[in-house]
Amino acid sequence: MTGGGAERQMSYLVNHAASKGYDCCLVTLSGTGNDRYVIDPSVVRIGLDVIVESTGLWNSIQSNRKRVALLREAILASCPTAVVSFCDRMNIMTLAALRGKSRKNIRIAICERSDPRQQKLGWGWEVLRRIYYPRCDNCVVQTTAIANYLKPIVGTDKPIHVIPTAMNSPIVAFRSANERHFRGAKGDTDCPNDPKRLLYVGRLSHEKGTDRLLDVWSQIHGRYPEWRLVIAGEGPEKDRWLRSQVKHQQSSGVVSSIDWLGWVSDIQELMSSCDAFVLPSRYEGFPNALVEAMDSNLPCVATDCSASIVEIIPDSQTGMRVSNDSVGLAAGVELLLSDEALRDQFREKAKLSVAKFSWPAVSTSWDSVLVSLTNRL
Repeated sequence: MTGGGAERQMSYLVNHAASKGYDCCLVTLSGTGNDRYVIDPSVVRIGLDVIVESTGLWNSIQSNRKRVALLREAILASCPTAVVSFCDRMNIMTLAALRGKSRKNIRIAICERSDPRQQKLGWGWEVLRRIYYPRCDNCVVQTTAIANYLKPIVGTDKPIHVIPTAMNSPIVAFRSANERHFRGAKGDTDCPNDPKRLLYVGRLSHEKGTDRLLDVWSQIHGRYPEWRLVIAGEGPEKDRWLRSQVKHQQSSGVVSSIDWLGWVSDIQELMSSCDAFVLPSRYEGFPNALVEAMDSNLPCVATDCSASIVEIIPDSQTGMRVSNDSVGLAAGVELLLSDEALRDQFREKAKLSVAKFSWPAVSTSWDSVLVSLTNRL
């Protein structure tokens, strides 16, 4: 529960289920020391703390066997009627942990949080996906396109529920030691000379496209000296990108125009301090950050990297969709920075466009899944 979009949705779901009177247990392969989302105190929280870097194929196999065994032990100790698993590899391990007699009539729902058409797990994991996914009882995905892709893998006799990412007003319980206070909300007269801020929020990894956003920024930032690029998030590519920026672009002033914030607990506060939002992803399942940015009335530009983007930005009145490449991203970002009237138009329309993704609206679909798993009336 260290801050990702899937973990956020897990926190919403388990807290919601607890509020409905379900006895809940939340199990993760990670420990609990770095949890960043508030969990209802009635929920039993178990962190197995078995996330370690493997040193080779054999070590990886042995580590995963240990994880599956510990996962089986933790699940069975909670005596569940049903299990809801999040994310591809965890889905496979959960189904493997409850194979055969271990299943004990436990019903299992698996949830895909990315796009399996794009996010390939490697040959071995893909084989295991096709072996184990048909053993689930329910499958939850974020778009109809992903449902259609998974239907022949999961089995035509299994229900697949399309439930989009939901947003909610978060309860902030943890704030990192280096987390800053942001400037006042947009339009705050106490800070009229503040630069405008283009915001990216997300994991710093290849599929999120942060590298091509940095390339685009290096090309155009000189034409917009009143703008800064703000990057919030952590990920495996951060250190490499920082070194690359310092080594190759310091002389051009790019480095001094970028704010690297790291993990930020209060995303709403951050978004209220910014002037525009960019989603440069190569592929997505259903991007939490884009929905939250539009709900915060931020004018947004997003690459057309998923079927979900059309659902979030259905027309040119609510935001800007651009081609899923660096050329389209550059053109879209530059237009957004240069056209204040366009930004004002998006601000007026964005929030209404994403109202259907509020947790109260989406939770009714999750209620149907929980009822189907537990036969609870």
